[in-house]
Amino acid sequence: MKWETLQLEIINFRNKMNYLSHLSLSYPNPGLLGGNYIYDLLNYSESKQINSFFHEGIQLHKWIDNFSNNSEHLKEINSYLHPVVHKYAPVASDIFCDHLLFLQWDQYFKFTFEEFENTTYQILGDVMQFMPDRIANICFNMTTHRFMSQYKNYEGLENVYVRMNKKTKFPVDFRLVLPVLAKNIDLFQQLFRYFLKNVTPKYKHKLTFKMKRNSK
Repeated sequence: MKWETLQLEIINFRNKMNYLSHLSLSYPNPGLLGGNYIYDLLNYSESKQINSFFHEGIQLHKWIDNFSNNSEHLKEINSYLHPVVHKYAPVASDIFCDHLLFLQWDQYFKFTFEEFENTTYQILGDVMQFMPDRIANICFNMTTHRFMSQYKNYEGLENVYVRMNKKTKFPVDFRLVLPVLAKNIDLFQQLFRYFLKNVTPKYKHKLTFKMKRNSK
């Protein structure tokens, strides 16, 4: 029973971590971006009544999650974290992979991170009207505190890990991954580049397919 509880908890945490990666792949389409954002926050009853405006974004979110969960490059990163956080390694890596994306931002996007961040908060503010009230309140608080800024540096990551420590059912200190990250930063960035190199063409193909299908 403890093992099953731990596995369910890890799945739940993983679905709430890598906001930056999801939002950057949805930018600047409001429906895709909003759906990608809210999927992590929906409870069961809300998921049954979600506005159709978010449907495509939710499906895209699921596709990104599935691709990430099966990436051999991300699994290799997790293998370095397992000795310090054990089965929570995928949770910890989801958080700092957004930091790795920030470090490599200019290699993949023509717009600056600041432009992306400000516009994303604006888009989320515009689509709050379609969100369930509970999630709209969460979104308001997160955007007010500029939640994506926490992925810029180790201090922000540490703050995230401190909050995560308070939410786990089993003892763990996520902060222990920070020295591992610092020691292996070059390797982790390389592995993350390989991951992005693989995910981007498949993502573009999927997105193009969706656009063609919706235009019919």
